[in-house]
Amino acid sequence: MHHQYEQASIQQASNRLSWLCWPLTIILAGLLVYQAQMTINIIGLYPPNAPISADWLTQTFIPGLSLGLAEWIALWLITRSPRHHWGIIGVTLASYLVTAPFTPDAHNFSNALIPFYSGHTARVMLLNAVMIGLLRWGTLALLQALFLPLMLRIRWQYALLWLLVGALAGMVAPAIGVLTALSLHISSIDLLATLAAYSIYGFMTGLPLLWLIPHSMSRLDALRR
Repeated sequence: MHHQYEQASIQQASNRLSWLCWPLTIILAGLLVYQAQMTINIIGLYPPNAPISADWLTQTFIPGLSLGLAEWIALWLITRSPRHHWGIIGVTLASYLVTAPFTPDAHNFSNALIPFYSGHTARVMLLNAVMIGLLRWGTLALLQALFLPLMLRIRWQYALLWLLVGALAGMVAPAIGVLTALSLHISSIDLLATLAAYSIYGFMTGLPLLWLIPHSMSRLDALRR
């Protein structure tokens, strides 16, 4: 009996350790997004007469696809069951595509809240980041909260928790990125600022998974029996 309890404790610890796959893959997605922005925007490897703009590619399509792939890989490594998980790629990319047309509106709304003159530049940068992050990642949290019950058969309470944490992360993560850029006097697409935002987002959105992992594992074990 003691041996079985010890094995169960080791298995639970390893399951919780697998939670690190979530923030780590999201950080890697941030690295990919940063590299794409640097390559296309700074180096200029993009045709000027292309049917889609470079900003749409680097700020909408590539981030949405990269984050979706990262979350799909993380869920696969955590639950060891890729069934239906691929749908999170489509949900994540869809959130970026849906919110992209409204990003300028969020930018203008944040500018209207604080008078835009030299003494308030840092505040406007911070508020812009929070408003756009809430729009983009808040919508992502909403779509994922609607999709997760279908994908992982979770309860509505967990979906609501996911939505609240995701929306909060959508505000905190970009704010941390801007504060990092301002404190180090670097550009907004600098590697450290990008990694700061994606790291905070990954760790915050990964917190609800600490509750999901043991429940998911127990359901998988029951199905295998």
